[in-house]
Amino acid sequence: MICRAPESVAPDLIGFCEDLLGTNRESHRYFKKQPKTAEELDLAIKAVQVGCCEAYDYAGADPVLKEKLRLAGEGVAIDQD
Repeated sequence: MICRAPESVAPDLIGFCEDLLGTNRESHRYFKKQPKTAEELDLAIKAVQVGCCEAYDYAGADPVLKEKLRLAGEGVAIDQD
């Protein structure tokens, strides 16, 4: 299943990896650029919100970002606390 909603919310931040089986099928989305500005961070959080299957995880330690994810209802995206 490929959800294109995160890419539509944050096209400068979200990209796709090509399928490893050589089919040239775009099948795995990822952050192609880490958010650097407050606006980009807001877009990244919105991309996490609209994505299906809880596909994104945050493994960092930034307490501000963790709080923003929690406030957005995306605490499940935090790998460690």
